[in-house]
Amino acid sequence: MSTRPDPREILEAWLAGSYVRADGQPVAGRALDDDTGYRYSTALAEWPVYTPGQPPYDQAWFAYIGNRVWQFTAHDLRNWAEELTNQDGTIMSEAARARAASAVRCFYKHCEDALGATSWRLPRRSQLVGSVPSKEPKLLSRDQMDALRSTTYGYRGPMPERARLAVTEESYWRRPLPSNATATPAKAPKR
Repeated sequence: MSTRPDPREILEAWLAGSYVRADGQPVAGRALDDDTGYRYSTALAEWPVYTPGQPPYDQAWFAYIGNRVWQFTAHDLRNWAEELTNQDGTIMSEAARARAASAVRCFYKHCEDALGATSWRLPRRSQLVGSVPSKEPKLLSRDQMDALRSTTYGYRGPMPERARLAVTEESYWRRPLPSNATATPAKAPKR
């Protein structure tokens, strides 16, 4: 990249799904959904939040890295991720910092793949912010599952076949037995 492109313009075009590749080919792809666009633009280029009587709150990557946006090191990215705070000054959770680091990694990956930029060889997200603990899966009760199934099977809007739940009979009828129960789980009724 001999010229210094504006990273905010690249970000806006990428989030909108329309940009020009390095070979001059225009791309009109799928725009990222609103939530993803919001999170990526917040992590990369949010405008500072001004609260009277307090210093400006600006945690964006572009603001942190400044003129070195195209010449940073992995150490810069790691330091930025470690220093991220919430607006009240508390340290961001590991999951929030991991999402922010992923947004930066995705932006530079887009610049490499679509725009022909040189590789930055960014470290993995786990190397930037540590491993994020996974959440316990939530199991639905039998009544909740019945309500969910009846709701989706009553759907008659556009593409109703896509609204069906993919739940096997085995997982539908399987539920934890009380600790004092010795009976076998009930079998699914015949339809």
